[in-house]
Amino acid sequence: MKQLLGLAASLAILGCSGAAYAQCVTIDAAHLPLPYNPFSGAAINQVLTLNIHRSGLVDRAAEANLAFLRRPGDSNPYDIVAVSDDGGSGGSSVLYSPPGPPLSALNNNAGEIDMVFGNIFQPNDRTAQVRFTAPVNVDLPAGEVELKFDVKYLCEHILIGSSTGTNNSGLILRLTILSALQASFVGAALDFGEIGNLTRAQAITAPDAVKTKSSFVRVASSGPYSIRATSQNGWMMTQNGSATSDNNKRIGYEFSLAGRTARAGSDFVTKICARASVAGEYLPVSVTLLDGGAGKAASPLYEDIVEVTFTPLGATEQPSALRCS
Repeated sequence: MKQLLGLAASLAILGCSGAAYAQCVTIDAAHLPLPYNPFSGAAINQVLTLNIHRSGLVDRAAEANLAFLRRPGDSNPYDIVAVSDDGGSGGSSVLYSPPGPPLSALNNNAGEIDMVFGNIFQPNDRTAQVRFTAPVNVDLPAGEVELKFDVKYLCEHILIGSSTGTNNSGLILRLTILSALQASFVGAALDFGEIGNLTRAQAITAPDAVKTKSSFVRVASSGPYSIRATSQNGWMMTQNGSATSDNNKRIGYEFSLAGRTARAGSDFVTKICARASVAGEYLPVSVTLLDGGAGKAASPLYEDIVEVTFTPLGATEQPSALRCS
């Protein structure tokens, strides 16, 4: 072996070492061309070009056969489908759960990306097109998201045989997720019923079943969001909801949503919440009587209208916000 030491050193310099085989090909990170709104009702279906490079100096890969593997814990329902490569295997999925399929040295197999680089005088860079697909409502956080996949490879080398292995996170797809939101009221109306015989003192000391009415607001969001609530009549129920300064025609109450409260003289302070996810979360909303109807001007209806505004925020605007459910 001693007399071969010089040759072995030369081969290492020329790129045939085991370390070089560990990355016989590399793939540039790629960015999906269009942003994704998980609430738009449209699935992801985008074609992108992968720039694939062979490594080494002399004993490079004459041919590379590739498949992509999900990283541990990745169960998102997306797929990567070959559109075009050097082997004509377009139309087949090339994304697998580990350990993935056995790869073949032939360059026309469905279910893998086949790249033919050729001899040492041919370019080291090739391209392949893939289609990235995902159904509607994929739960990805707003902002720039990196989806990482392992690359399983079989490389046929120019000089010495073949090499196989896996490049951890060898494929990175970048995707812009829009900050979007859905919100809806869920449950029974916040109706106190008949309170004409309740005095102020009785209303304040009444059981919760009488003086408090509760429900929920469902919020789903891909990013953080803010909550703002305003009252048409300054947190007072009035005859038929009409504006008035006559205290004989107003009944006070307290409004609560996601841990914030408001009443006459104390407005609702804007609340910032962390992303609720596409599945959504339920925020408690309630109203509590601060006055009774006894002695007030007679009317079949006292009411107030509360407008609640949910606003999606940029992904990095509130990194320390907490879930509001």
